[in-house]
Amino acid sequence: EVDLSNQGDNAFSAWYMDLQQKLENGLCKYPSFRSVIAKASGLPKKPHMWCPTSLSIGNHFSTETVEAEDPWTDVLGKLGEINYGPYFEKNAPRWHVNVFRYVTSDSEKIMRTKAVFVAFRSGHALADGVSLVSMLVTSVFDEAKVKEPSARRDKSLEAKPVVAEIPSQARAAKPVGIGRFDLPLEDLKQLYKKLTTMWSAAGVDVRVTLTTLLQTAVLRVLTRMKGGDGALRLAMPRDDRGAEMNRLRTVEAFKAKAASYADSLMAWNRTNFASGAAHQLESGCNGESQSLDAWKDCYLKMQKALDKRYFASAQDFIESKMSVRDRVKFYPLASKPSHWMLSSINAGPQHSTLAGAFVESTTVFLAPGSLFRRVIMIMTSGDMVSFGIMAPQGAEFAGHLKEELLNLMTWVK
Repeated sequence: EVDLSNQGDNAFSAWYMDLQQKLENGLCKYPSFRSVIAKASGLPKKPHMWCPTSLSIGNHFSTETVEAEDPWTDVLGKLGEINYGPYFEKNAPRWHVNVFRYVTSDSEKIMRTKAVFVAFRSGHALADGVSLVSMLVTSVFDEAKVKEPSARRDKSLEAKPVVAEIPSQARAAKPVGIGRFDLPLEDLKQLYKKLTTMWSAAGVDVRVTLTTLLQTAVLRVLTRMKGGDGALRLAMPRDDRGAEMNRLRTVEAFKAKAASYADSLMAWNRTNFASGAAHQLESGCNGESQSLDAWKDCYLKMQKALDKRYFASAQDFIESKMSVRDRVKFYPLASKPSHWMLSSINAGPQHSTLAGAFVESTTVFLAPGSLFRRVIMIMTSGDMVSFGIMAPQGAEFAGHLKEELLNLMTWVK
């Protein structure tokens, strides 16, 4: 979200043109964003290969002007439609930018910009999360050179997550809800530190990590919503590059690391190699009990599950013997979808501007499909952590997830 509310009516047009230029001069200098994937003719098995192509920047942008009382809720529904909409054209680079401009009209019917949202969508083959962040931070986003708007979105609204429901589509077995909320990064860090101190002092054999905390919150919510305590399976991607970036605390160090990844991508030395694993809990946990002891019991159960991969030998065989394309075909035939997937992306400690306008927050949404029934994406940017959920009953799920984390923060004060 960018703020143009205090600027003249022509500000949006100037900002929009600047945005296109920023992406054309920045992101589009990377070869994957100006190439198409095609089959090579005359070769055995016709392998896919990257082919440079001409790029018309305007074809990768679309804009929509909307009048809506609640832009946040309205735009979430539009993001859901984008996720389940048509895939990219095969004869053009696989990325697109949707710009949603929300306006109000005065008595003279002059439109004033109320909010602007930029939705950037790209194929995973072009860049994974860490790679894309590295490209954007070094070529498109700038460290904030303008002041943060004095009239920010009312943070009290965050007590109730902004939510929207989208209809059932071909890629989802059930109607999917979409929800989002923000939490201060410092609050989550303090939660981690306090729990470490409390449980260590009590002699509990526990390794407190933020990832396991978040996975436990999801476990408690899902057990409560799903009912019963049957087996639950989760998928968790892991990425050494992401772990390196999570340890960086200064803007300078983060941007230097991002630049090293981006330089490698510029030379076609792709860095988007992430590992991952499936884990299984034999049963859920007592998500109904709202107490710190109940939370600890759930945490220990999750910690044990994350220490052991589900059918590890089979996972090793599949990863070593099958291509990614073959795996996508194989998994739906071999097993039911995982109950959820949680993944995080670190966009760095800096506050950013985009085409000269302050960027307030960032949320990532990934649609559920044949491999995951629910997807929880977490984006750390500046001093906020943003949660984006797409799942059956996703709106309700988002509300319960935030409630779990806020309750835990209260108990450890």
